[in-house]
Amino acid sequence: MKNLVINNTNEEENAGDTFAERAEWYYQRRPQLLALLKDLYNGYVTLLDRFQQAKRKHHCHTNSSKISLDLEDEEGCSHIESDTESTMSYQPPATMAAAAAVPSRNHSNIDKMIAELVSKSVENMMLFNQVNNMDQVCYESGRKIELLKKLIELLESERFILMNENTKLGYKVTSLLEENKGLASETMFVRRKAADLARVVLRMREDHRVCILSQKIEDLQEQIYGLEKRNKEYHQLLLKMRSYERSKSSSLKENTFEWEKVGNRLKKAKSASWGSSSNGSDCVKGSSKWWEKVKNVELFRCGLQPSCT
Repeated sequence: MKNLVINNTNEEENAGDTFAERAEWYYQRRPQLLALLKDLYNGYVTLLDRFQQAKRKHHCHTNSSKISLDLEDEEGCSHIESDTESTMSYQPPATMAAAAAVPSRNHSNIDKMIAELVSKSVENMMLFNQVNNMDQVCYESGRKIELLKKLIELLESERFILMNENTKLGYKVTSLLEENKGLASETMFVRRKAADLARVVLRMREDHRVCILSQKIEDLQEQIYGLEKRNKEYHQLLLKMRSYERSKSSSLKENTFEWEKVGNRLKKAKSASWGSSSNGSDCVKGSSKWWEKVKNVELFRCGLQPSCT
């Protein structure tokens, strides 16, 4: 048992400083501690048995000592009586009554003294046994107190360790809370930046759409400009065509006027031919020549104008 206690104390010193190491050490040493408690309990039971046996033996010894003391007292009394008788045999007969009274008084005093001695010895033995029992109890209680002190020291050390760990955890919690606040502010900043980026993206999309639309508008403007240019060209062509048609109509009017003149001349010529037959043959020849000239002139004009074809 002493070896187990010494080993436990040495191992407790080498168990560790942290709460986790000590808890693991206690968990591993739990069966040995239970065995130590069982050994202590068995030792306590054996000590009680021995104390009861010693008490019984002491009681028997006190009884035997009382009997021996009674026998010694009787022997002493017999010796005293024999001595008194021998002295009385040498004394005169007048002092026989006084001599008989003295031994009776001495005998009663001796009995009282013997009884007191026996009671004192019994009390002393009882006190001695009580003192021994108290010493054993004090020794065991001292050992228990030492163990409890060690346990209290261990618990105090563990309490200090836990307090230190609690303070460390408190600092860690405060640092984590500060980091959480910083992260929350960073997340808010990131959200704001994301919102700004989303707005920028939307603006870029709108700008892209605007650019595309502007390009389309420019293309349409170019197409419109080309169409306007073509329209102008077509308009000029129409104007030219109209002017040409007007010129053509004016030329036709001139031709009709000339034809009318020619018709009038022919009529005059016919009337003149009816007037004189001799001159008629000459006039026919002249009119035929003149008619051929007119046809040639008309063909020449139609060849110059493309619309006559």
